[in-house]
Amino acid sequence: MLTLWGEDNTIETKICRDCNIEKAIEEFEPNRRFYSKDNPNGRVVRRPSCRTCRSKKKTIKRSQSKHWKRPQTFECPVCKHVYDGSYARLDHCHDTGNVRGWLCDNCNTGFGKFREDIGILRNAVRYLEGSIHEVLCGE
Repeated sequence: MLTLWGEDNTIETKICRDCNIEKAIEEFEPNRRFYSKDNPNGRVVRRPSCRTCRSKKKTIKRSQSKHWKRPQTFECPVCKHVYDGSYARLDHCHDTGNVRGWLCDNCNTGFGKFREDIGILRNAVRYLEGSIHEVLCGE
């Protein structure tokens, strides 16, 4: 949007996944940068939660993390695949900061995408077990 004097007055915004409030893009920390032929300098992708909401989440307690040594290989307790230790992520509760154990990168990210909400995870299981899954997957 241009002002009367021709300056660009556009404010880029984003809606926070946690509080559902539309905020200026600067309220969302950069997360990753994606590169392409069209954009060799990269496009910044911002976190889905605003700084305020992210600050409410607890990080891993330092006193606990020092007792958890990264395994060289491990079996993810969720997906049961055996992985090289470089794929191990120390999972923790964002409400308390307590460490739960090692997960593979995919399962740890999945829990985050489902907001660590057991109700959402149950809905996902019901969805996959339901008739829509049978129709779409041919099972």
